[in-house]
Amino acid sequence: MTETKTTTKQPLSIAESSTDLSIDPRCFSSARIDGKTVLDFIDDNRAELKAIKYVVLAKKKKEDDEYDALIASLPPPTYTGDNLVLQKLERMRQIKEAQEALGHSKQVLTEATDVLQESTKSRDDGTEEKDETTILEEEEAENEGDDPEVTEDDSDFPAEAVLLDHNNTGPSIFYLPSTNQILKYGGSVRLAEAAALRFVAKHTSIPVPRVHEAYIKNGCTFIFMDKVEGENLSVILDPEEQEDAVAQEVLNRIKSEMKEYVAQLQALRGPSYGAVGEEYSEDVCFKHLPVTVKTVGRLYYGPFATRSEYNEGLVNALRNGRWHGELDEEDLGLIERIKADLTDEKVFTHGDLNPANILVDRSTGRITGIIDFGEASFSLPGQEYYTAKSRTYGAMEGWGAMLEEIFEEDLKVGWELKQEVDKAIKKYGQI
Repeated sequence: MTETKTTTKQPLSIAESSTDLSIDPRCFSSARIDGKTVLDFIDDNRAELKAIKYVVLAKKKKEDDEYDALIASLPPPTYTGDNLVLQKLERMRQIKEAQEALGHSKQVLTEATDVLQESTKSRDDGTEEKDETTILEEEEAENEGDDPEVTEDDSDFPAEAVLLDHNNTGPSIFYLPSTNQILKYGGSVRLAEAAALRFVAKHTSIPVPRVHEAYIKNGCTFIFMDKVEGENLSVILDPEEQEDAVAQEVLNRIKSEMKEYVAQLQALRGPSYGAVGEEYSEDVCFKHLPVTVKTVGRLYYGPFATRSEYNEGLVNALRNGRWHGELDEEDLGLIERIKADLTDEKVFTHGDLNPANILVDRSTGRITGIIDFGEASFSLPGQEYYTAKSRTYGAMEGWGAMLEEIFEEDLKVGWELKQEVDKAIKKYGQI
């Protein structure tokens, strides 16, 4: 694995996704819709698929009055903005005129159900047929905590891989003993993360995992990188650990190094507001789900060439967090403040700077690595401080006090407004 592949794949709409399914009854997780397994897609969008099915059934019965009434009863969409990469679903009230999109959506539902049934039958080998609800429940129970399956033709997936961490909605982390490397794998993993790691390694002295190879295959991203040794900072921040005088000395050394590394990160600038490689933004304000149930999954914002465009993206995200895009007086006042600041600094931010992503050597107090750049983006001044500060819950309370020493005052400017915007966006919507 010496040559780095950089093939990218644009997100697809639900209508387009049905033509890009790779269904293999031997391996249920090989079927992908918008980067998710069919099972996860159905589970996340059960209500939406059911609505589509009801529309199809109404049309089949040729009961025009009932069909028209059903379409008319659906609320209008709240899609706005020129920078949305993805329209997750055709406007439901226009389904009658968009028969092709409806056909594709029906195909997704039919194929997904068929795969579930085939997978269950092959696994149970002759047991009695189960209804759709039972199949979904059994698949969820089996998948809980399991390794993500790999198809037989996935020759790039190392047989020696040892699973370290996995959840059904996020990436899976594997260890490769022969090369002492980490493999980050999954449909939600982005090549932009590999690009961010290379960018930081090239322009700073910050210890980050060296990327050896990164590519996309069958809808999943593979990132092979060096394994970084060290202990999570969260262990060092444990109050009981800090009672030891040596541990306190270690903690002071960590603070000093983190202050230097944060300054180096914040000194980096990019060509646009968005992930490295001029891709859509990973800023927390752009990651909340819209309030309308007629949209499947999250919307994508950016990249933005100017601060004015970025501000408009925040406004669109706020509008998508309101039913029918209707803004109240408080929202309008916030929008005025958002648009008033045109300071155009595209500052590199890790996006998830917290003790779990900082590795240290307990004996020396040296930072051995900063990991997990999956949410890295070029953003506004103050964004890094805000996201880091928002992760001071639970066992990370000591992190909040450390942040005040790590971040210089000029690196905190603007964080209060970002916090206010973030809270306003998710006020009525989905986290």
